[in-house]
Amino acid sequence: MVDRFTRIKNKLRKRHQRNKGIKFYGIKSVECNFNPKKRTYNPHFHFIFPSKELAELFMSEWLTMLGEKFASYKGQHKRKVKDTERDMIEIIKYGTKNFTNPEGKERANTNTTHFVYASAMYNIFNALKGHRLFERFGFDLPKQEIEKIEPQQLNEYKEFEFDAEVGNWVDVKTDEEISELAITQKPTFLIETLHE
Repeated sequence: MVDRFTRIKNKLRKRHQRNKGIKFYGIKSVECNFNPKKRTYNPHFHFIFPSKELAELFMSEWLTMLGEKFASYKGQHKRKVKDTERDMIEIIKYGTKNFTNPEGKERANTNTTHFVYASAMYNIFNALKGHRLFERFGFDLPKQEIEKIEPQQLNEYKEFEFDAEVGNWVDVKTDEEISELAITQKPTFLIETLHE
């Protein structure tokens, strides 16, 4: 997949350099999920392109290069970015899911117990090793001045401990919770099973 993407990217870049095509650029991430029911892996890319035209150009090149045996139009999903922050989080969130529904369903109800498939995660991490999970292509970000921050010595501080019952870090003196976010069922399940 990475090789095919690189070949398409280089082809479209050269086409643009010869003034025979539009500039090809965007953001890409790679993700791989495991289906425990079928015992299969689903490696795939997520892209954000600046225009519908670029998205369709890439999809056409991708389907042509991979051929019908390895890719089909119905296997591709594209949509307009409506909420930039939400869609950026979606594209950069993870390379694989740590918790998987044993039924292999993506959208199970929240009461479904999820499992960690360690051997599948090991295989996925090995396959992704040495590859960038998230990257930009076809453009450079402007150089930014990095403000140098001088080290400071702290004389006053708070001490927090994690309270598993509350699902949060709690100030040892005041019982004040560090954030309004509470731990979800999935990490709690993992913590409980690790201690058994």
